[in-house]
Amino acid sequence: MSNTNISEWMATFSCVPEKIPVANVVSFESINLVTESNGTGIVLVSIKIKTPKLSFIEAVNYSKLLANRCADIISSMIGTGVSFSFKQITELPETPGQFEKTTFFQIGYQTSFRLEVIDMTKFSILEVFSNKNAKLARQLSHYRRALLSSDPINQIKEFYLVIEDEYGRNDNRTKEFRYLRNLLSHSELENKASKSYAISTTGKPYFDPSAPKDLELLIAHIPKIKSVAETIIKGKLK
Repeated sequence: MSNTNISEWMATFSCVPEKIPVANVVSFESINLVTESNGTGIVLVSIKIKTPKLSFIEAVNYSKLLANRCADIISSMIGTGVSFSFKQITELPETPGQFEKTTFFQIGYQTSFRLEVIDMTKFSILEVFSNKNAKLARQLSHYRRALLSSDPINQIKEFYLVIEDEYGRNDNRTKEFRYLRNLLSHSELENKASKSYAISTTGKPYFDPSAPKDLELLIAHIPKIKSVAETIIKGKLK
């Protein structure tokens, strides 16, 4: 399948959680909310999004954005956070009877572990247990939360707190990431330096968490900020 082939596409997203109880749904042509009966009522199980004529990559980003918008709206309506997982996208034929081409998305998460000697008698660790090193205790907590999170926004904020706690907010090693943190902490940036950084990063003075391109740009920064935070933590646990 060519990434530059211009076609209409039908993208399917699965609900997370898998089945969302609803009283009813009202769909329209380009966004179809798919439901099924669970015996006592109906549940939302997926959404199907029809795109205008776009290339494959454009269609993926277009449908992801609309799926994220749907998740935003539905979460607000039902009072519980939901999301939609990309399942497949089908290139729609221009004329009836033509062959449809479907690309399936296999989404999974694999956790890898480093084999380490877990020595709870190290001086630095004993200081945490005895409440004699509140700073390290905070840093360890933020670092763990970053590692546990699957949300890149939360990961960056937590890794940043480790770095800021170590060096202070005005240190150059912190400033490098402060503009990035500011981009995620304010609806729209007004500070000149932060605004300039945001525009150079995303093309606009704000971050849209539902826009796939914005999220991709954000994810690209995670390895570096994680590395700095990891160096701090490892240095203290030697």
